[in-house]
Amino acid sequence: VAIACDPACGAGFECELGQCVAIACDPACGAGFECELGQCVEKVCDPACDEGYECQLGECVEKGCDPACEAGSYCHLGACVENVCEPACLGGYACVEGQCEALPCDPACAGDDLCVEGVCLGVNVAHRSNGMLTGPFATGAAVTAACLSCHGDAAADFMATSHWRWTGPTPGLQGHEATNDVGKANLINNFCIAIVSNEARCTQCHAGYGWKDDNYDLTQAGNVDCLVCHDGTGTYTKAAKTAGNPDTNVPLAAVAQSVGRPTRANCGACHFFAGGGDNVKKGDLGSWAANPTEAADVHMGRGMDCVDCHAAGDHVLSGGGLHDPIVEAPLSCTDCHQGPVIHTANAVLDTHTKHIACQTCHIPAFSRQQATKLEWYWETAGDGERVPVLDDNGKPDYDKMKGDFVWGTNVEPELAWFNGTFTRMVVGDTYTSEPVDLGAPLGAIDDAQALIYPFKVMRGNQPADTVNKVIAVPHLFGTVAGPNPYWSKYEWAPAITEGMAAAGLDYSGTFGFVDTFLYLQLDHEVAPKSEARGCMDCHGGAIDFTALGYDGDPMTTSTGPRHATE
Repeated sequence: VAIACDPACGAGFECELGQCVAIACDPACGAGFECELGQCVEKVCDPACDEGYECQLGECVEKGCDPACEAGSYCHLGACVENVCEPACLGGYACVEGQCEALPCDPACAGDDLCVEGVCLGVNVAHRSNGMLTGPFATGAAVTAACLSCHGDAAADFMATSHWRWTGPTPGLQGHEATNDVGKANLINNFCIAIVSNEARCTQCHAGYGWKDDNYDLTQAGNVDCLVCHDGTGTYTKAAKTAGNPDTNVPLAAVAQSVGRPTRANCGACHFFAGGGDNVKKGDLGSWAANPTEAADVHMGRGMDCVDCHAAGDHVLSGGGLHDPIVEAPLSCTDCHQGPVIHTANAVLDTHTKHIACQTCHIPAFSRQQATKLEWYWETAGDGERVPVLDDNGKPDYDKMKGDFVWGTNVEPELAWFNGTFTRMVVGDTYTSEPVDLGAPLGAIDDAQALIYPFKVMRGNQPADTVNKVIAVPHLFGTVAGPNPYWSKYEWAPAITEGMAAAGLDYSGTFGFVDTFLYLQLDHEVAPKSEARGCMDCHGGAIDFTALGYDGDPMTTSTGPRHATE
């Protein structure tokens, strides 16, 4: 006989072989419901939904607006928001729900012409006549396959570069002068910290498709994204959070038929928005550079594109900076500006070039066009109740995902001696003192190879393994590295545990927040010569010469090795 349950089972339970078990739901519960004590009940959201979202069948969905928003505004997270784009949209674009979108063509374009920013343009005839590019293309990789039918060598060249590999030669990096394995892929910064465990988000700015974890195959030419650099329509965009795949709304065939030489806009799709936002990281490169005036940058304002300076042939890019230490081909102002006398109107300035980099005088301030982040404090992130306050630049002082910020415009650079070598923290490096040096120039007044350079210095704090003295690699995004990304759960302990494991680092289990700093070299926003530093801009008390190793202002105190013969 069946064993009875004693005491008898309560509501929602039934007796099976002497055990009280929950009654199953028959029929089974549908999507968004779960069985509780024999009843189908709507799932709850765990964790609870953020502000502006509501729980529907166990999923957090954006709230709608009731009543509907009036003209000139749109619904965002349950509230009507004024439809304003900042900065204002360029010609050919309209502001739609706070985003600049290309205008449609009215009337519609005839024949094979393409609608680009509201204007009908003829396509690139050479590529349009190529039957391989007629499409339709379902994926970016399908376009790449068509490109490789003619340009296989180009893919091979590109795949050998650091732009593809995110590692490369670092001749100036202390301790890594002869290696080829350091780069964006494994550097630590004090913006979004590290790529490891966060690949699917970070690789939106990789010139390839599908880099979602550390198993990505860098030898597969089919993963190269030709269009991100060569799109000539201005319509190609990569979708966020998809490991570099194109937005599904991109007209791939039309873009493939209209490729050309990379423009500033092509490069800027990534480089203008480095660090998580417009002009955030470098401070001298933002969306302003898509269509700049000469006052903003004399080179770009006269029509020069990035590749005019940075293309070294065979898809190799010249130049490099302290924060991005890879140098595959050198680049210097004197590659173009050379001769026995450069400053013809005031030859005494040529004597200064023995001690001062060109950028120091010709970039008297940075972020003259747009605000940049100067400080970022991760320690305060995660507060969903705090309301961000806009500063004088219209920038928020806080973001739940990232913490506190300090922004600046028209910022005077910090000056330092720089001999072309530098420190730079790689994932797994240890620190011995605080604030932690994530990257800084090397050189001194008595170093004959050093010049005074201008820098943006980024400061803030970020999580660290305070026992092992290692800057933490936090798992911020996605679930490839585990179920606890910080930007989903807002719990540091599991996010750091998962990130450190993904990076192959020993983790003590104890974390704290340490102050950090990172020097970023300034090379853009070159001002017109009329706006360059004059004599008294430096020698009038604005420069702390003692901090640079001088006995005082060298105009009046000509002592030390730099002025022994002048």
